[in-house]
Amino acid sequence: MTAPPQFVYLVSANHRLTVIDKVQVKNLHNFGVKTCYIIGYIAFQKGGYHHASFTRKDLYNHIDCYRRSKVKNGDANAAINYLISKLNDEGLEHIFWADGQSIVEYHCFGDIVAFDSMYKKNKYNKPLVIFSGCNHHGQIVIFDSGLLSDETTDTYKWLLETFVESMGGKSPKALITDGDLAMRDAIKNILPNATHWLCGWHL
Repeated sequence: MTAPPQFVYLVSANHRLTVIDKVQVKNLHNFGVKTCYIIGYIAFQKGGYHHASFTRKDLYNHIDCYRRSKVKNGDANAAINYLISKLNDEGLEHIFWADGQSIVEYHCFGDIVAFDSMYKKNKYNKPLVIFSGCNHHGQIVIFDSGLLSDETTDTYKWLLETFVESMGGKSPKALITDGDLAMRDAIKNILPNATHWLCGWHL
């Protein structure tokens, strides 16, 4: 059974953006034109939506792929890939990062901090440590993160020292962990006055 001529453009096998369409979409998108206006403009050029060789969904998918490719090939990703390559070459041991908003939130809500290691849960197969807390709305807030080369006491000591330094010298009053022995020893050494609690999930 074949589709009537007026509905042929809706058949998925006929969905495609031509090279000219893609160039127009890219240029319009780069100039800040909204996607809904882009498809309307191209449909107008072709004499109506039924003359377009693609649907709204096709266009949104194409623009989404284009955005992802820009991020993938962007400066930030290049820097991250460089750091990870250094990590793989054993030229870089650890990575730590915290942004301005996270630091502000820590100074407001950082009395109690959850110190959690998601071991090898990322594509780099390295321990990813998240420092998080809870704001006055009961929402989880991320204070900072660290990508480590291992889970030794010395590494955790470095992480805690860097954490406190990045937060302007303010130490948390209590830390919640998963009970890792290396974490426990590091906390005793670097934050001796902080109360150490074990997360109920790990009991």
